[in-house]
Amino acid sequence: MRINCVQNLIDRIRGKKKKFIPSDINYIDIETEFQDLICITGFGHSGSGTILDLLCECNNTTVLGYHDMDKTLHGYNVEINLLKAPDGIMDLASAFKCKNSHIRAHKINRFISLIEALYNSSEIYGDNFIYLSDQFIDNLVYIKMENNQDNNTKLKYLFSNNKNAVFYLKNLTEDEYIEYARDYLNSVFKSFVSKKYLVLDQFVSISSVNFELQKKYIGDFKNIAVYRDPRDVYATGIKMNLSWMPRNVDDFIKWYRYHVDDYFTAKDDSYLLLRFEDIVLNYEKEIKKVFDFVGIKPEQHVNQKKFFNPKLSQKNIGFYKKTISIEDADKIKVSLQEYCYK
Repeated sequence: MRINCVQNLIDRIRGKKKKFIPSDINYIDIETEFQDLICITGFGHSGSGTILDLLCECNNTTVLGYHDMDKTLHGYNVEINLLKAPDGIMDLASAFKCKNSHIRAHKINRFISLIEALYNSSEIYGDNFIYLSDQFIDNLVYIKMENNQDNNTKLKYLFSNNKNAVFYLKNLTEDEYIEYARDYLNSVFKSFVSKKYLVLDQFVSISSVNFELQKKYIGDFKNIAVYRDPRDVYATGIKMNLSWMPRNVDDFIKWYRYHVDDYFTAKDDSYLLLRFEDIVLNYEKEIKKVFDFVGIKPEQHVNQKKFFNPKLSQKNIGFYKKTISIEDADKIKVSLQEYCYK
């Protein structure tokens, strides 16, 4: 049965508040054109949303990430933080390197809690996501012991009324676990999209080491990273009062370098690094670079400048001049000169 996944998600969003009823779960085998995964990476309002908005303008993409556009047939404001999140797929792998059954049980329970939290966080996570997650957990569990078996559900692990169940995991090798995880993630991706390209925001981590490890879990993918003048990043953090960004300028300099250094040392054929200012001021050149990199043809860019208008984004260049002190701007420029724009 062919499903228009995106329209189904729109219907969910526009409908009543989501209520999960385990006995009503309905897994549908979805036919999809999904072939390629594109991951967009940035940090601290670095401008990666411009690439998300740009790719939303194409007729063969579905974009999941935080950006400035309204919900349309091509985009949803949500991060799919399933791979690298604490208690996520990569974190759970450590359970199979440990022989302590209590730690293993703790790890799988934390993963179950994450899946339930993700489901409740956004309409993008539908019945198929829950079903696939339950099946993935079943592949990992050797024994589940519980006092009160919940018979009114099609699920074995998720949304259980018995939160005191004890789990014993299988003794899987790293390769065996990764194979299960890879099949699970690929099925989840297909449940999200019926188009060729799935674009995810902040799904992967940047570094050469992480690229190789993450490819074991998700196969080949394209990664586009965006960095921005640190003075504007700092000014944005101050203006928005971001709790996770240092307000002290000396601490900010350390924080920025800690993140951005990986962007410049990472080496991979599937990795493209862009500067926010270039995307805005050299629009035609930079979007050609993006489309050539991911394989999108010019004629597939059907809604040009509908969501990413470079003229509107120009106001975000040099934003620091009206926001932070000259002393702080100069200190950042001296310490992070190679990353500053002109």
